[in-house]
Order: sequence, then structure tokens, then C-alpha cells
Amino acid sequence: MSIKAFELVPAIERVHRMSEKTKAQIECMDVCGKNLYIGTTDCFVLHYMLEERSNASGKVLFHSNSQGQKHLALKKPIAQLKAASALNRILVLCDNTVSMLNMLDLEPAVGGAKIKGVTQFCLNESPVGNNPFCVEVCVALKKKQVALYTITEDRINHVKDMSLPEPASVISMDGHVVCAALLSQYCMLDYETGQQTDLFPIDTEHMRPLVKRVSREEFLLTGPSALGMFVTSEGISQRPPLQWSENLISVGYVHPYILAMNDEFITVH
Repeated sequence: MSIKAFELVPAIERVHRMSEKTKAQIECMDVCGKNLYIGTTDCFVLHYMLEERSNASGKVLFHSNSQGQKHLALKKPIAQLKAASALNRILVLCDNTVSMLNMLDLEPAVGGAKIKGVTQFCLNESPVGNNPFCVEVCVALKKKQVALYTITEDRINHVKDMSLPEPASVISMDGHVVCAALLSQYCMLDYETGQQTDLFPIDTEHMRPLVKRVSREEFLLTGPSALGMFVTSEGISQRPPLQWSENLISVGYVHPYILAMNDEFITVH
């Protein structure tokens, strides 16, 4: 029995930038409501508004309107960006520095607070605090550490550090648990107890390390033999593994589906 879970619909036919002198590509993006934010390889952050429409036959179409763009005045790609709607801010990682932009006009946030030495960051999917106007962010640092911060509209507050045996390349956080891909293995970190649980080795020759939060204190990791491994905060697996395709680039989760993208296809599990 075949089930059609998704339909591919163009959102933006062509991305326009203020400068077309250099050939640039989309490096990262994030969606928040009707807002689409794009980070490019030539250091632009672009903002589009998407409107969902239906034609006479009922087919869903998207109409996009450019809302603005911002060049961060660096010759580095936008490595990562994430919208924090509770703060009306976008967190942007570029040149190993996390900074904040206003969601509407893309101007730097008042105060100009930044976090330096960052290789990747993630938002806490299940914040421990109860402040609705504060987000919890975990950052992987180049100096064999992960650090926890709380962020408001104009301030970045350092909370805690945890040391690692190796630098972390990929992290994901839920509650007080961080799942991290180190250079040679995956591990689970507990911020409350300080406990570190080693999981399994990373086969970097054949698979790109990926970590995706899928439910409360449960993560999906790229495992050995091209398998997608589900792991809980206790270091155990409660679901059968997924068989990945080769050259996996990215993994998405839309309940109850896992979307795996390689250099040719998007596969729905």
C-alpha cells in the first residue's frame, strides 16, 4: 500500500540578493510561521514572507515576498541560523560567532551581545526554565566544551560549561540532556548531574555525523552500517533502526515522519 505523505511545492522560484557579482548558494535556512530565513555562502541573511494559496483545482501553491536582506560584512558563509519567535530575534552563526538580529528588519539586536568560538548551536526543545521571554541555547565550543546560555531580547547570559574529551561537531538539546557528536563517538551529557554517557563510535569515512531530537529526551543519530539509530537519554534504543541511503546530508522530523536528504533524493521514512 502506497501512502503519499508529502507533496513537493516550489516556495521561491529564484533567490535574489543585493549583490549578484559572486556565485552564492543557500547554506542554511529556518522557517518561523510564514517567515522564511535563508543564510547564504556569501554572508547574506535573507527574509521572505510565504503565503499559502490554492488554485482553481485545489492545488496548494506558495507566493513569496522578499522582506529584506542583511550582509554581515564578513567573507564567511552563514553557517547556521535559528528564529527565536519569543524574543523576536534570529540567532546567526557566522565565523564561529553567534549574534542576534531583529526578526523583522534584520538589524543587529540592541547591545550587540555575541558568543565567540562556537562551532554549532542548538535551542533547547524543552526549556527547563519557566520564563516565556527567554530561550535556552547550547553551544559547542572549539575548546572541547559545550556551554549553556539563556538569551533574552538584548542579553546573553552564561549559565554553565561542560568539558569534553574531544570537540563536538554536532549537538542537540532537550530538557537538561545534550546529545553530541564528537570527533570519534557520540555521547549523552546531563547538565544537572554532570554525567557523560558514551554511546557508539562515529564512522566519519562513510557517514556524516547527524543528531536530531525526535521526542522527549530521545534523539536520532547516524550509526554504523548506514543505520539511523534512536537513542534515549539513558543511552538505550527503544525503536528499530532506519536504513539510510548513502551520502546523507541532513535529517528532518515531522511527526510521524523522518525525512532523510542525500545528494540526490529526499527519502521519507
